[in-house]
Amino acid sequence: MLKIFITTITSIFFSLNFIHSQTIDSRSINNISKKIGVPSSQIKNALSDKKNMNSSFLLTEEIDTDSLDIVNKEEIIEEIYQNFQDDRINTVNNDLQDNIDNGISDNIKNEDINVKKEIKAPDVTKIYFGYNIFNQDPKLFEKSTDISIDPNYLIGPGDEIVIMLWGETEINESYIVTREGYLFIDNIGQVFVNGLTINLLENKLFKLFLKSYSSLGTKSGSDKTYFDVSLGKTVHRPIRIFALGELDQPGAYSVKSNSTLFTSLYYFNGPNTNGSLRNIKLIRNGEEIATIDLYDFLLSGKRPNDIRLQRDDIIFIPNRGKTITVNGEINRPHIYELIEGETLINLIEVAGGVTAETYTKRAQISRIIDFKKRKDKNVSRTLVDVNLNHILSKKNSQSLYDNDEVTFYKILAGIDNLVKIEGSVFRPGSYELSKNMSLLDLINNADGLTENAYLEKADITRLDSFKKETLISINLKDLFDNQYENNFPLFSGDVITIYNLSDLKLFEDVFITGHVLNPGRKKFKDGMSLYDLIFLGGGFLNENHLKKHLYGPRRAK
Repeated sequence: MLKIFITTITSIFFSLNFIHSQTIDSRSINNISKKIGVPSSQIKNALSDKKNMNSSFLLTEEIDTDSLDIVNKEEIIEEIYQNFQDDRINTVNNDLQDNIDNGISDNIKNEDINVKKEIKAPDVTKIYFGYNIFNQDPKLFEKSTDISIDPNYLIGPGDEIVIMLWGETEINESYIVTREGYLFIDNIGQVFVNGLTINLLENKLFKLFLKSYSSLGTKSGSDKTYFDVSLGKTVHRPIRIFALGELDQPGAYSVKSNSTLFTSLYYFNGPNTNGSLRNIKLIRNGEEIATIDLYDFLLSGKRPNDIRLQRDDIIFIPNRGKTITVNGEINRPHIYELIEGETLINLIEVAGGVTAETYTKRAQISRIIDFKKRKDKNVSRTLVDVNLNHILSKKNSQSLYDNDEVTFYKILAGIDNLVKIEGSVFRPGSYELSKNMSLLDLINNADGLTENAYLEKADITRLDSFKKETLISINLKDLFDNQYENNFPLFSGDVITIYNLSDLKLFEDVFITGHVLNPGRKKFKDGMSLYDLIFLGGGFLNENHLKKHLYGPRRAK
């Protein structure tokens, strides 16, 4: 057998605080040790005995290459450490096992077994509603006490029966029901009790004891001996049930004696996503005696038909029913299950209702076309638009089909009572358009014009019925001189621009361009001449250019 001696030096850097707060999974490390041929003690030292930031360790080991090719131990140990930091040692072990089984050796790369990828928030529209509730300890959902016993509890093998007589005759004895369902009682004999309730058992035993004890229940009514039957503590022992259908691990389960149909679901993590949450069946002695809809509990906290379980009950999870995906502006966009007779309005209710920003004139259903009705093999879906206002007011109902996808849209961001003023006012911005509001009212709401406001002209930009912008010019001086006649009414969406005197002066500036040292905008001043402008422009670049353009080319004589 070929042995290869490998020496690898690797450095592992990590936080001391982290090591002190974590526990190494010894079983997982031992498994990895066997796979890569590195002693578990070296792996543990690499993970836990590194108190210095720059510490390193030496790996020296022989690897059996008949079953495993040369493995880059440095990478493997590094990955063990990195994933141990994220508490994912089991994931790395599984990935490493896959790599070894597939014969991957020198080609192992960090990205092959690296689980430290960016974790993104799950897409809620791809989550099946309600299934994550079963990721809890079943004890949390049991009743708070085990003392009370259901009067309908059926007695079976292993149950303890306590019989008491007191008065003239005193007896206090406990009996255990045999595997065949019998009790053996002194002076009475063998009594079959399997399948009886406590009341039926008491009546049956009373009649039998009456034959042996004359003072029990005399005809005169003056009883001298009293009789009582109760169930012992063994009644609280776990009972066996069966869970079948669409769940990850069907089979027999041992549950607490006070478990109900609802609480028992937590023992086997409830249905898988192929199973129904709305049609969970309880079968007893071959008959379906109850059905629960888990949505009742999830949406309202109620647990109707939550029957207490008995020994050998069968919980059956059928296939998930009609499945609808909900997207967009709804409070809980998930995947839901609907039962027979439920329509779009029921879907909206279980999804938490529409939001304040839902567009209610239209919702859209993407629906799979029945294969019998498909005309084009490349087209498998069709769209159905629904007036959501009619649905919410319950004027109309909208049927849904399996695998429908319902999208609720968002309203536009526009505001229907907004006007805006900008420019030379003290408080420019957006304002509410109140009833019969005028331009003067808006200016007053903006705390008036500034001292350098231009009064000869203000502009109102308005959208007409075709959403086309139109410009309306207003003389503010006339407005203030005759407020009652010239006060201009406003409409939603109007944008008022008040100009500034200093801004308008820029329109009187002059420009110089071309062959000057300093071209550009120059401030106009009263009395300014062309010479002054050229002077401000720094003068001409050269005199030859000036002569050429002022006098033209010289003619030959």
